[in-house]
Amino acid sequence: MRNHSTAAFTLIEVMIVVALLAVLAALAYPSYQDAVRKGRRSDGFDALIQVQQAQERHRSNNPAYASALSDLGHSGTSSAGYYELSLTSATTTGYVAVAKPKTATPQAADKTCAELKVTIERLGSTRSAVDSNGTDSTARCWPN
Repeated sequence: MRNHSTAAFTLIEVMIVVALLAVLAALAYPSYQDAVRKGRRSDGFDALIQVQQAQERHRSNNPAYASALSDLGHSGTSSAGYYELSLTSATTTGYVAVAKPKTATPQAADKTCAELKVTIERLGSTRSAVDSNGTDSTARCWPN
């Protein structure tokens, strides 16, 4: 009789490996989701820049900045569709442009940067952001 030795994994060893992989995936997935949301913020930044450019074109031909996005020929949605835009406080010397994640998109889960804002005033511009609780999160949201 021959004695064959076969190298194989037992069911317990396979179960341990599967359990370890599940734990690693559970730890890594939230970080991955945060990285994806952070990447999508560029859609909001880009949309605010487009509004700024359109406002400057409008202001060069009119006595005041536009008070509605429709006056700028803008749909109110960012190019990738993750952000909804609005204008407030439009005057002859400035305006406020706001980008908020659209509720029906995956970006709505971005609680860190629930509102991106650009304020244009006579003396210059400022960027700001708040989280879902209304706390200032400018340093975490806007790139340097």
